[in-house]
Amino acid sequence: MAVDEPKPVERLGSSRADRKALPEDVRDTIGFALYQVQVGFRHRDVKPLRGLGSNVLEVISHHDGDTFRAV
Repeated sequence: MAVDEPKPVERLGSSRADRKALPEDVRDTIGFALYQVQVGFRHRDVKPLRGLGSNVLEVISHHDGDTFRAV
């Protein structure tokens, strides 16, 4: 179910700088996945983070043999 107003994203500490340091493909995937969650959709790379409840979501992106995560 889509919403009219996107939910806010909280950035903590150095998260903005950390995201800018990621490879461009990873930034694009994580950014699009976060946007989809904000407007009420679930990207295929998003899942609930274990142990923290279903409202805490994790985006997982694989790139060049490495795995990147955003919570």
